[in-house]
Amino acid sequence: MGMGEPLLNYENVMKAIFWINSERNGWSNHRITLSTVGIEDKIKQLADDNCIVNLALSLHSAKNDVRNELIPVSKKVP
Repeated sequence: MGMGEPLLNYENVMKAIFWINSERNGWSNHRITLSTVGIEDKIKQLADDNCIVNLALSLHSAKNDVRNELIPVSKKVP
């Protein structure tokens, strides 16, 4: 967490999830949480790809005007 928006690096995030969840490492998908500001098309792609992980939406503010200032993508996806 705190290293940028993971869904803007979708391919590598999926590789990491696959690696973490491999038999070699033994982690369950249910122990993995992906935090995002809400990149709508990539969230849909996660569902389409049947990626079963926990999803956390990081809003940064409950006030929409403050959130729009902090996270420009929120102007497209309120």
